[in-house]
Parts: sequence; C-alpha cells; structure tokens
Amino acid sequence: MRDAFTIMVEAAIDALPADQRAALIMKDGEGLSYADIGERMSISATAARELYVQAMLALRQATDP
Repeated sequence: MRDAFTIMVEAAIDALPADQRAALIMKDGEGLSYADIGERMSISATAARELYVQAMLALRQATDP
C-alpha cells in the first residue's frame, strides 16, 4: 500500500512539464549523466541539468508541508 507522501510525490511528478519529467526520470531513474540526457533529448548537457534542477525545485515546492 502506498502512503500519502508517495502519492503526493507521484502526483507532483505527473504534473511536471514533459521535458522536466523526462530529465528527472533519466537522471534519477536511469542514472544517466547530464551529457547522456542532453544527447537523448537533443539539447546541451547544461540545458539537461537546468531541466532537472527545475523539476527538483517543483517537486520540493509541491511536497513541502
């Protein structure tokens, strides 16, 4: 059974823009580097890092009590 926090995090991830969600999943779920993420998304490693940072900030805000 999933707890309330897990449900809240999953909802916050689902609410992310698609590019941020993809960067987050590739970084945390697949363990890819920013360079690898950038290559898969056809963007620079810096842009991939920025998408990841934006995703993490949005998640932090959405799950902050």
